[in-house]
Amino acid sequence: DKNLFSHKMEDVKVDVDDNVWVVDWGVGKVYKFDPYGKLLMSVGKKGNSEGAFNRIWGVAFDSDKNIYTSEKMSYRIQKFDPEGNFIKTWGSFGEGNGQFRHLHAIAIDSKDDVYIDDEDNGNVQKFTKDGKFITSWGSVGKAEGQFDEPHGIDFDSKGNVYVVDTQNHRVQVFKPDGQYIRSFGVKGAAEGDFLLIHDIDIDDKDIVHILDSRDAHPNKIN
Repeated sequence: DKNLFSHKMEDVKVDVDDNVWVVDWGVGKVYKFDPYGKLLMSVGKKGNSEGAFNRIWGVAFDSDKNIYTSEKMSYRIQKFDPEGNFIKTWGSFGEGNGQFRHLHAIAIDSKDDVYIDDEDNGNVQKFTKDGKFITSWGSVGKAEGQFDEPHGIDFDSKGNVYVVDTQNHRVQVFKPDGQYIRSFGVKGAAEGDFLLIHDIDIDDKDIVHILDSRDAHPNKIN
């Protein structure tokens, strides 16, 4: 249905069953489609109450198929069961542990730990699947381990954490505890360079796919 979406879609994820989930913050919903595009369900509505969204930004899933969302203007994570029923929420406005100012991407690793990056705080926070704070790393800046508008997050087969560092035109790689490993990327329009990178996906062969919203094509990096 061409009238299903607003013009404010922000995230898309594919789950273990190859269903496609689309985040639309303009209508405050997450849509679930089968692999052929048939709408199966939706979660949420616009608002600030439990189960509603105020600028929903991302979606992710744990090994039990529970649904997690990151929400920019309510500064929180919400957790739902596989049928979309609300379970719990955590987060508030601020700069401390478990607090957010402009949370963006959400990703869940193979151990069901939840990672959130925050554009304004310039950090990554890590939680258990029940919302217990584990650790955080990063600050605003350009040095190794610092970020200028972190966006997408994903993991390789070793559990290393890849974070899109948008305004520094690079991807930074960390161990699961936040220890810096390396970075790659420079500003530019050549192959392998970045202009305004937005999201990242790492496939089962550890090939890294980068979406650059100001480049004409995604980058693929072995």
